[in-house]
Amino acid sequence: MVASVPFTLSEKDVLKTILEFLESRGLHITQLSLERETGVINGEYSDDGLFLRQLILDGQWDNALDFVDPLKDLQEFDLRAFRYILTKYKYFELLCIKQEPGPMHDNDFAVEEIVEALKDLEQIAPTPEDYRQLCALLTLPKLSDHADFKHWNPSSARVECFHKILPLVVDLLPDLSAKTEPTLHAMNDRLIQLVTKGIFYEACVDFCQAQALGNKKDSGPQFTKALASRAKLSGNDLSLVSWLEIVERTQFTMPFQQKQLDFKLEGLKKPKLEAQWTEHILATPMKPGGQFPHSLVPVARLKCAQKMTQSLILPPMSSSFAMEASMVARSRRERAGHPMSHSMAPDVGFSIPTLPAAETAMAQSQIITNMFESSEFTKTSRPQATGALSLPLAQDSRKELDAITRRTQGPRVGGLAPVPELSTPTSDGSVPMGLDAGNPMTQSRLFQEFSNRQRYSMPQMMPQNAMYGQPQQPPIVPQRPVSTVLPAGPNNYYPDPMMPPGYGSRPQSMLGYQPPPPQAPMPPMQAPMGAMPSGSGLPVQFVPLCRYEDSQAIRAVAFHPSGRYFAVGTNSKQMIVCRYPDIRRPTTGRTLPFNPSVCLSRPKQHRGSVYCCGFSQAGDLLATGSNDKTVRLMSFNSEECKIGAEVELTMHDGTVRELIFMDDPATRQPVLVSGGAGNCHICLTDCTTGQTFRELPGHTAPILGLYGWGGCNFASCSQDKSIRFWDLRTSNAVNIIQPNMKTSNAHVTSVCVDPSGKLLVSGHEDASVMLYDIVGGRPVQVFRPHGDEVRTVRFSNAAYYLLSGSYDRRIVITDMRGDLTSPLMYLPVAEHNDKIIQCRWHPQDFTFLSTSADRTVVLWTLPQP
Repeated sequence: MVASVPFTLSEKDVLKTILEFLESRGLHITQLSLERETGVINGEYSDDGLFLRQLILDGQWDNALDFVDPLKDLQEFDLRAFRYILTKYKYFELLCIKQEPGPMHDNDFAVEEIVEALKDLEQIAPTPEDYRQLCALLTLPKLSDHADFKHWNPSSARVECFHKILPLVVDLLPDLSAKTEPTLHAMNDRLIQLVTKGIFYEACVDFCQAQALGNKKDSGPQFTKALASRAKLSGNDLSLVSWLEIVERTQFTMPFQQKQLDFKLEGLKKPKLEAQWTEHILATPMKPGGQFPHSLVPVARLKCAQKMTQSLILPPMSSSFAMEASMVARSRRERAGHPMSHSMAPDVGFSIPTLPAAETAMAQSQIITNMFESSEFTKTSRPQATGALSLPLAQDSRKELDAITRRTQGPRVGGLAPVPELSTPTSDGSVPMGLDAGNPMTQSRLFQEFSNRQRYSMPQMMPQNAMYGQPQQPPIVPQRPVSTVLPAGPNNYYPDPMMPPGYGSRPQSMLGYQPPPPQAPMPPMQAPMGAMPSGSGLPVQFVPLCRYEDSQAIRAVAFHPSGRYFAVGTNSKQMIVCRYPDIRRPTTGRTLPFNPSVCLSRPKQHRGSVYCCGFSQAGDLLATGSNDKTVRLMSFNSEECKIGAEVELTMHDGTVRELIFMDDPATRQPVLVSGGAGNCHICLTDCTTGQTFRELPGHTAPILGLYGWGGCNFASCSQDKSIRFWDLRTSNAVNIIQPNMKTSNAHVTSVCVDPSGKLLVSGHEDASVMLYDIVGGRPVQVFRPHGDEVRTVRFSNAAYYLLSGSYDRRIVITDMRGDLTSPLMYLPVAEHNDKIIQCRWHPQDFTFLSTSADRTVVLWTLPQP
């Protein structure tokens, strides 16, 4: 019976020998990929050290600094050296992002972070010479052109960074001796040792067998190649051991004769990797499920990647319409020559509740897409990124940075890489999903303090359930002399968990905005099949379905929440309520545009012109504002289309330019928010009692627009060129967008916010439209789709399209699908004979109303196929 020799080999140990080989040979890209795929790490680190290592290898520079922050009070800890090493390697990656061709090349956000990193390095560099050498890298066309960075890649740099900072903290982290079982790891080139000894063993087996069979070899064992084809591992490989077992003990009285080993290892000549590292740096690495430390790593990004894309990523759509719309947006963008633009298409947060509705929306989207692609008047926005740098840098560095800034003054084409929804630590202190409660990491003092600081920083951000009207404490907003940004929801993670967005050390006005040259007058448009001309004879893309004409200009229009009615306010002091026509009924044989059915008419609604009107969210209240300085608040019976009890409110001392209804999150009662000229205060009125319970000062010129979302949040815009964010629960503006070099320095005439509450759009007197990232706290882009003052901007109910109306008499639709940092396509779709004052989308259908100084209000719809 053949004796069995037990032998167990752990694949984990094999992986560790491979990882050691890869690290010692500088093959860090493969090393880190293998670590991520297997969850095996070759090294003896404490749990805190392992967590810090993962932060650095993932490029979580700010989180790594915050993680060791509790050590700063220890005399043994050199925080300055730690910060210098981390910031230096972060700076290398930013240089790579800025210098590589692609959508992030000379991106103003990347440049801004480079300047911020240099500013920090200037303060903490060991010597001025070290700082000058870092600045000199700015002059290189590519980082790898420098001799020291010939084989640079982000994976190798991060591994190198960790090994440099480890000696600074290893003695301050928990002692590994406290572990019950020490962790074994490969060292001293263990893989090469084993492979070499294995080849020796095979040679000895062959030699002994040859000797036993009479095939004597005087030259000794012949070593085979490592890749020699041999039989699979079997019992025959123990033949040498079997032979040794039968050798008499007397043969072992003499020790083995020592021979000198002339061992040569032919090294691998590494090729120079010609790769695009930007995507590698910004990509979120795959984490093995439930594997420590991956399951504990906070997923964050470089600010230049996160500033725009993270804040603009909206909740994913849940219906089948998402896939169809994504395909449409992707094909359209690819044909338009924007390969990066499909990275965010379509990222709007809505879902079509039923399949027929999805099919209808898909058909509408396809019609709009065809319009954009077929019309010769489709234009593309030109995002602007200009300005100067003003930081205390060395003179040579300033010239280099100025040169960078000058190169960013042209139009930016392309967008940022997509960023998935990011998770945050749980607010209740519970263990995150996938984390073993018995994991020793959860007991770590550093990790607990790190997690608590992130968790306790969350009250500074806007609670998510506040978006649904639930009472919450007012957000804490630090005071600062420059423009601030709205706090973010808890689903938004920031690299610095101790600071709310916008309150870092980033310079606030680094790259400014310069208006583009005036656009030439737009040529006449060609009418598509089925389009109807407007009164001026200029063909339009949308069809005027019904049209009401008054004796004077019509300013205000509002849809009932049910979509069954719309109210119209005119300069002739009257208000009418019309029935919304059935757009699904065929219009064959019907003269277009026809007159709407007027259900209610009030010729003397005010003593002056009606400037604004609106329905409450429940549809049971209707209000109008006028230049007679009053607001009329009325109950509305939607079943019978009748006005019930009404009250005249006289809290304003000037023209009431705009009003909206909101629901008080505490009482669930409707609140009327109104503003205008006079003292320019915003008044909050309890609709139940008719009493104004709060006035919100701040604007210094007439308020021209109001827009509410999320239950308690609303924004106001004014002729004082500012946009202010408000919360019904507070008495002061939460945040303010002041005019500066990056925004339009003109009166703000209208504002709206997308359904997610992350993107604000504003129209301006200088014919510009601004997209503003609320969470990131900065403009996304400013473009001019019109030739005169923009008076109204509104998102469609799916947020796919932006509607804007202007004094140039035209209504323009801008395609918001895709990457909002890239150039946007826009197309004039309708026209009036005079200035356009207001446009409003229907709550459900893809139709909109427009009012004009030509004394008409028109309901526009897509042409029938």
